[in-house]
Amino acid sequence: FIVEVMGHKVGWLTLNAGMASGADIILIPEIPYSIDSIINKIDERIQNGSRFTILAVAEGAISKEDA
Repeated sequence: FIVEVMGHKVGWLTLNAGMASGADIILIPEIPYSIDSIINKIDERIQNGSRFTILAVAEGAISKEDA
């Protein structure tokens, strides 16, 4: 599941909402993410028996490739 959280260029709202809701992956604008690391985390969860992964994504989150 992917949940987009408001907070265009600041990630504090997404970070707090993600932690409070138990999101597995939290993406915020202040820390550019690597798509490979996200794929690896999802694969790891699948191998451990998880049938879903929750991503909390801030509106302004950007990848390292786009930063």
